[in-house]
Amino acid sequence: MKRVNTLKQSRKDWLLERAKSIGASDSSAVLGINPWKSNVELWLEKTNPESLLDQPDNLNMRLGRDMEPILRQLFTEETGLQVRQDNHIRYDDEYPFLSTNLDGRIVGDKVPIELKTTGMVWDGMIPDNYFCQLQHQMMVTNSPYIYFAVLVLSNFGKQFIVEKYDRNERFIADMRAKMVNFWMNHVVTGDAPDPVSVKDARLLYKDTIEESTIEGSFDMITICEKIKDYNKDIKKIKSKADELRVSIMDTMKEDEIMSYKGSTLSTWKKSKGKVKFDLNKFKKDHPELYEEYATQKDGNRMLIIK
Repeated sequence: MKRVNTLKQSRKDWLLERAKSIGASDSSAVLGINPWKSNVELWLEKTNPESLLDQPDNLNMRLGRDMEPILRQLFTEETGLQVRQDNHIRYDDEYPFLSTNLDGRIVGDKVPIELKTTGMVWDGMIPDNYFCQLQHQMMVTNSPYIYFAVLVLSNFGKQFIVEKYDRNERFIADMRAKMVNFWMNHVVTGDAPDPVSVKDARLLYKDTIEESTIEGSFDMITICEKIKDYNKDIKKIKSKADELRVSIMDTMKEDEIMSYKGSTLSTWKKSKGKVKFDLNKFKKDHPELYEEYATQKDGNRMLIIK
């Protein structure tokens, strides 16, 4: 199995190396079940890896990495099993564009372990995107099973959960075929997947041909009419929801929290104040400086149903 050592890699080099393949955390995006990333967004990352360098390292990512040593220790205390850090990107024997970056491997059995920290309420069911990630890791490493350890830090309680998952050969075969199709028919060719959300469409079709016109069809007339009807329904629903909000606000008045038998029903707190830069005043008082630092930003396309 080919592998690349990541121990001494910079964050930039690590990101660019990961962009060369479909990793375990990417698999659910290919399948269309990732709550944070669509397959169009994944395609944009794989076909334009330099764009990843503009994405800041957010707090959730930082906390996830910083918590890993604690989770490894909790896992050892819970199971008696030792975990060794892996520090490699491992590549599939058949398809080198499939890879995985493990959180660690169990000493002795050498099977993977995936570590997670989450604020969501754990209902005993592993989220679909996590399940994809685990099956992907077993697929690339040819492992019969994998350990999953998650530290839950929700408002409803803290708990550390350890679970063991076996390979699901049927799921892996289906997922593998879809990832191969995605890579060969979209990443290699440069042809984008079909958009499935408004966000996808905006990402794919940012630019316009000025004053260009396309001839629509009767089906498009029907779609436009449906959109107008749905927008009317949205306004009605929002109006009803606002009426209910007013009822709650009038009940709470100056109080910040409303509870019932120990459970919080609603909160109505004042956000922290923030400093706001008065751009218009600065432009008026310092026009030369404004011109020096002003930059042009591309406009956004707006879909207007006539």
